[in-house]
Amino acid sequence: MSEYKRFIAYVYEYMQEQKGSNRGFIKVEARNSVCKMDFHLTGIQGQDKCSIYAYAREGKECRAIFLGSCAPRGDKLECRVQTSEEQIGNTKYKLGDLGGIILLGEGQKMYGTEWDDVPIRIQEFSFSWMDKEEPTQENRGEGEVPPVNESPQEPRKEEVQEEIKESEGVPASQEPEQPPVAEVNETASEAGPQETGDSVPELTIEEIQQIEDIRQLKEEKEAFNPFCDQDMMECYKIIPRDLERISRRDQALANNNFLLHGYYNYHHLLFAREKESKQYILGVPGIYDHQEKFMAVMFGFPNFKAARPSEEEDAASQMGQFGYWYRLIDTPDLYQGDGF
Repeated sequence: MSEYKRFIAYVYEYMQEQKGSNRGFIKVEARNSVCKMDFHLTGIQGQDKCSIYAYAREGKECRAIFLGSCAPRGDKLECRVQTSEEQIGNTKYKLGDLGGIILLGEGQKMYGTEWDDVPIRIQEFSFSWMDKEEPTQENRGEGEVPPVNESPQEPRKEEVQEEIKESEGVPASQEPEQPPVAEVNETASEAGPQETGDSVPELTIEEIQQIEDIRQLKEEKEAFNPFCDQDMMECYKIIPRDLERISRRDQALANNNFLLHGYYNYHHLLFAREKESKQYILGVPGIYDHQEKFMAVMFGFPNFKAARPSEEEDAASQMGQFGYWYRLIDTPDLYQGDGF
């Protein structure tokens, strides 16, 4: 069995090549040489149809690979693209060669996701590069891709997806700008999760949005290292109202009296990740003493980590030291599968 790949790519609106608001995400899965891309976008206003392109970089040129088109329903766009992992859009490019995805709408509207961390610039795109290449086995479009519904399964409620399937490509001598390597299946289908021995648990849309909120928070905050060891990773100073973005279930801690006491004294809280468990923690700055420990445990912060611990590891040696009282917080599992 070939390697299973799975990741989430966030899609943003672009206005005059300036990256704007997040408009949703694409869930990319590759298994047994078949690549499926599920598009879940919202806020797509005034568009009758969007053309979907993958792209691969060749020097300063971005080679656009037409994957199909999809019509939004209201302000939402939900569809599936299915293609060969080894020949994306019946070209010579593999999934690993791609730099990202763009969607072109009417009125110069563009939405995109960059996978190679290189800014998207539409003037660098070539939409006719295939006309200049010699026809090959890769770009003739002779291979067939299995349909989206490969086996009977329970449908997922309230999720209707348009399936985009590949069709055979056309020779470069014909007139269309791009060979139609995919087409929209007008019959909507309800595709449920496939059950396999190494399947990965599904994330909800709310959890995926929360992952995006955490990623944006890290971009906004300045990382710091309050500890002399590496037991804690990705340490950031936050404030109580940031908890709503980090953990929906734990946002009530913003009114926790012990947390507010520490915040008012030191003007920050700690958001970090344990190196060993990979779990996120919320820390309250304070001094280790018996009274403080009693209050910390009572208000739900039972653990203490000194910023500069002594060589002794007993409780007496920590007395009077500055550090953080902390607890684990409930965030989505960011580490299931590849690319999360």
